[in-house]
Amino acid sequence: MKKIILMSILSILFAGSISAQEATTSPEDMASSSIKDKREEIKAEKEKAIQEMQQARQDVQNKIQEAKNFATVNKTNLKEEIKGKKTEIKMAVQELKDQKAEEKIAKVEMSALKDFEITIKNLDNLSSRINSRLEKFEASGTVDVATAKDLLAVAYEKINTVKISVSNFRAEYSTTTLNTKIINASSTDTLANQLKKDIAKIKSLIKEAHSALVDVVNSIEPGQNKEATSTE
Repeated sequence: MKKIILMSILSILFAGSISAQEATTSPEDMASSSIKDKREEIKAEKEKAIQEMQQARQDVQNKIQEAKNFATVNKTNLKEEIKGKKTEIKMAVQELKDQKAEEKIAKVEMSALKDFEITIKNLDNLSSRINSRLEKFEASGTVDVATAKDLLAVAYEKINTVKISVSNFRAEYSTTTLNTKIINASSTDTLANQLKKDIAKIKSLIKEAHSALVDVVNSIEPGQNKEATSTE
């Protein structure tokens, strides 16, 4: 019983002590606590604002870097596109040059063939006239034509060589063969140079054949070489 009474007294005392403590809290203390809370709130808002500003700055930098990367890629693509266009134009120009060169080669070949055919006809006519003259001299017995006949045989061989060369030339530079040559040639310049060499070679053979006919005429007697006329 005494114990219960003691506890009741202690409870009343402690309750009074707490009430007294609450009563001793001054308005200044309450204001200070409110200011402290306000400062904490401002500090938190400031830190939040700083974080948001930093994030915004980072977003701007990211956008700038993204724009730079986009510009770099576009610049590279543009350069490649321009390079590709230049290559296309260069190829088109070269193709046009090759086409003109091919046309020129074909014209040169056709012109050369025409000249060769006329020359062969002239060589045949000239050799026929010389042979007729030799036969007349031999029939009359006034001129020894043995040497001339031997020389004429040599001239016939040379004329025949010209004919074979021209025939091969015609086959080498026919339309079908010429197209194949143009496709396989490293360049039209190479083909043009080869054409010039082949033409020059035949012209050299023609000169030899003509010279051989002149030798036939000169072997008969002085003054008879007037029978040999130019085949050019």
